[in-house]
Amino acid sequence: MRRLLGSIAFVGAIFAALHCEAIVSGDVPQFNCSGTRKDACPDGKYCKGSGCTNCEKTDVCDHYDNDCDGIVDNGPLSDRDEDTYTECGEIDTTGKTVNVDCNDDDPTVHPNDPATHPKPAVSIEVCNGVDDDCNGVVDDADKVCPATFVCKPALEKKNPADNCIPPTSDCTTNALLCMKPLICDSQTGKCVSNTAGALGSNCSTDRECANGAFCGSPAYLGPITNNNVCTKTCCSSSDCPTDFVCYAPGTDGHFCVNKSLLAIGTLGTLTPGANSGDPAQCRSGQAQNGRCIDTCCTSANCTNGTACHEGTLLGKSGLICQPGSTTGSGGCCAGWCGGAGNC
Repeated sequence: MRRLLGSIAFVGAIFAALHCEAIVSGDVPQFNCSGTRKDACPDGKYCKGSGCTNCEKTDVCDHYDNDCDGIVDNGPLSDRDEDTYTECGEIDTTGKTVNVDCNDDDPTVHPNDPATHPKPAVSIEVCNGVDDDCNGVVDDADKVCPATFVCKPALEKKNPADNCIPPTSDCTTNALLCMKPLICDSQTGKCVSNTAGALGSNCSTDRECANGAFCGSPAYLGPITNNNVCTKTCCSSSDCPTDFVCYAPGTDGHFCVNKSLLAIGTLGTLTPGANSGDPAQCRSGQAQNGRCIDTCCTSANCTNGTACHEGTLLGKSGLICQPGSTTGSGGCCAGWCGGAGNC
């Protein structure tokens, strides 16, 4: 009995040293295991999932040490270019797949994790139309070219750095200059956004603004802005979208501009001529003498007994809906109305 107990203790010590548990099932022993260490299982077996299985001739890319050589996922079926990164990547401590080799046929293309992969040199992103560092972005704009240049891999220069072109080049003579989504503006020779900008967005050409809008410069809009912005013509503020008012800068036109450029706060809904001493209740954000006022093109734009007269709004002279009457077809005759409201 003592000899039997001693034998059982000896066998238990062996399994404990091998980090395994013995589960007796008939006459065939089975083994539970964890991890990928060689000593997780007896000789001739490797740990796959939670059980030991027989070693195989080759190591496939499955996060296991199939060939029992002590290295997970190596060999031609796992790491063809031998840069230590594989197509199936690795599983981190959170169960997330990381370090996936996006091109296992090119040893210069791989993720950058020198802490766990000290063998390969750091993969550097260059302007070549390739995701060199396998981060999911081809030719990262902030990595491949100087800040004032754009990357054009289609040039296929021998030195990738030569694929970086100054953005000041004329795109009408160099069609490769503009990277998507930018397009070439034939009028300026510059690369511009292909996305129609909303009113109030910065612009450099009309093509950058939504249909019906154009790129207005400070020469049109006056000193309220130092930048070109998308705008459109209007007669009264009701012609403009929410948060925009119709502004007459005194440059022979009315333009939809954001209320913030005019230091206007809340906009209301009251139309010209409505009784209100509170500008915030008026659609234009402006009131005079206890009534809402607004810009106009003709008296057809005016309401509540007002008509289109020459006046002053936000310090600028222009046509404004005011009390009074006009003669002529629907508003002021060719030019400004007189102070009395007659043409």
